[in-house]
Amino acid sequence: MLDTSAEGQEQWDAAKKAYELATAKIELQLTQMLKQKLAKAANANEMFQVFADYNQLLMRPKIKGTIAQY
Repeated sequence: MLDTSAEGQEQWDAAKKAYELATAKIELQLTQMLKQKLAKAANANEMFQVFADYNQLLMRPKIKGTIAQY
């Protein structure tokens, strides 16, 4: 059960912040990796293959914004 006291709310906020920081770190790593793979793509077919391989990740707003230039 959730602790609705002030201390419980602080713990919840701290856990949520830690999760968001971890997610942001992973998204940054993923965007860097995708940029590298797309930069190495020799033609449009190779780019489409990268997009197909990572299709599920492309729905994340930060990743979507990063790859929009491609």
